[in-house]
Amino acid sequence: MEAHTIAQLLTALCCLFVVLTLVGEKLDVRALIILGKPCASASFVGLALHLAQWEVSPRGYPLLIVVGLVFGAAGDVALMSKAKTWFLVGLVSFLIGHVAYLLAFARLGTAEDWLTPWSLLPIVAALVVLKYLWKHLGSMRVPVLAYMVAIVLMVIAAIAVAIGRAPLLETEAIRFLLIGALLFFASDVAVAKARFVEARFVDRLWGLPCYYAGQLCIVWSLS
Repeated sequence: MEAHTIAQLLTALCCLFVVLTLVGEKLDVRALIILGKPCASASFVGLALHLAQWEVSPRGYPLLIVVGLVFGAAGDVALMSKAKTWFLVGLVSFLIGHVAYLLAFARLGTAEDWLTPWSLLPIVAALVVLKYLWKHLGSMRVPVLAYMVAIVLMVIAAIAVAIGRAPLLETEAIRFLLIGALLFFASDVAVAKARFVEARFVDRLWGLPCYYAGQLCIVWSLS
């Protein structure tokens, strides 16, 4: 089987398992969620391992992306539980994943590219979300704040890559990278709303596809 065909198959499998997870959420069938979510995550990790070109410049970029994906997959499994302890485990896993993405993206740009008006957009968006969530967070304020700082920096780093004057990736890969970071940010809003404000299926309906589409886009930046 050709390499591109395998990549398309893994992408399709990820999408299929996301649909299965959503069906499980809608019908409240726990078995479908337990099957669908880990398999969807395993699909994007497998896709990354398939697409990664370890020898390409800048060195370390593929490895950091894979590390981010692995911790994302671990976070996915942890968030399947409703227990606060497992939520914290998931939060820390995603935090480490965002730091890995941040370090990966930082290898592709310069410090000057970070200091632009575009960098204010994710900061403003995060402040709006934080204001909405703040009274609902309780004892989780510090962990959530730390997490939001990490994801905002990750998005700023992705924007810096997109507007950089000396790109180290192909244009299509940069486009995937930026879209992936933005979708990941959006999906976290859905997770936070469901966890701290009100759990509704409609948030899962758009939040889960945003998350997995974001991860897949970041993976495809490796191609």
